Amino acid sequence: MTKMTGIGERLSLYVNDDIMPSDRAVNQLHAIAAEKGIEPPVVALPDVHDKKDNDFPTGIVAASKDRIFPQILVSGVNCGMRMMSTPIFYNELREKDIDILFTSFVAEVRTRGYASEVLKLREIIDIMRKGALWVAEKRSSPNDEISYIEKAGNAFESSNIDKSVITSAIPKTMLELSRFRLGFLGKGNHFLEMQVIEEILDASAAAEFRLRKGQIILLLHSGSGGLGSMVGHLYTPRAHYTKELKMRMFIAVEKAKSVFNKERKKIMRRISDYTKNASGNMFSLEAGSIEAVQYINALSAASNFGYANRQYLADQAASIVAKNFSLKRSDIRTIYDMSHVSINREKQGGRYLWVHRCGATRAFTSDMLEDSSVFKKTGEPVF
Repeated sequence: MTKMTGIGERLSLYVNDDIMPSDRAVNQLHAIAAEKGIEPPVVALPDVHDKKDNDFPTGIVAASKDRIFPQILVSGVNCGMRMMSTPIFYNELREKDIDILFTSFVAEVRTRGYASEVLKLREIIDIMRKGALWVAEKRSSPNDEISYIEKAGNAFESSNIDKSVITSAIPKTMLELSRFRLGFLGKGNHFLEMQVIEEILDASAAAEFRLRKGQIILLLHSGSGGLGSMVGHLYTPRAHYTKELKMRMFIAVEKAKSVFNKERKKIMRRISDYTKNASGNMFSLEAGSIEAVQYINALSAASNFGYANRQYLADQAASIVAKNFSLKRSDIRTIYDMSHVSINREKQGGRYLWVHRCGATRAFTSDMLEDSSVFKKTGEPVF
């Protein structure tokens, strides 16, 4: 692994010696690092890469003291992963068992179209207020499961958010579409996998996570069921727009309708002015401004839908495993659930910063966590 720096110490690029990112990605990283308001260094992780429809690379972390930069994120707000352990061991499995299990996954876990359960509008608003807790309560998930989710599965960090915060930040059309999207695994690189632990490198840490060699685990990767993408496109001016004509037309209509919402109207005006008078600088919002609060509320609402979506999918997958192997649902335990597309206000290096992560996960060390955290001994895991 090599660390490369550029623009003084404003950019740290951690790359594999054999796989360098593209010139476009490197140029994009330099642009972020040079931006006024970005606190050095911008960090690029080993898997950093550019995508042709995105303005900036995936696999980066950037922080700011008092400004928020929506363009750093890709559109999939709270795309993330969950890992779950099972009491099943590889040497106990027959090929027939695996075939039956995955036949059940394919039949019951939605990967395209609409989810099988249609929710009421008030339920969608509650999901955006409560996050994973809403699903955990409805589906009677194991009592301690929420504590194994980043931020307890709620980007607002409180379930007492007034519903007007949600309805102001998220257009009604997006709320209506979300009624059909809970429990949606998605497409592209989203997946649900069965894996086996082949080697234990740290026996004490493995014991804390209740993991043993040969044990079967589940890993799923999903997002916010389309809501995060819609929010990302609505609130972010982009040089490279999605090629999906329906999405572009939908966002254009929603931006026009926002003239009737006084909070969204201000940020849409800012986006319009930026697009017309682009100077090469990145679009940003002053932290604490009406526009920034509106954006963060929309981001948090979409993130909560993502947490709820993974909670639903995890419960669904765990229930399928339990049924096929004559187990209890509580025998399948969440190891951790974490997002990799987010903006959070965090204390880093003794000061509070707005930390932007795109294709990067939070991994707080034990000294950064409250004493009540289930990860106090180990720090937050990464997989």
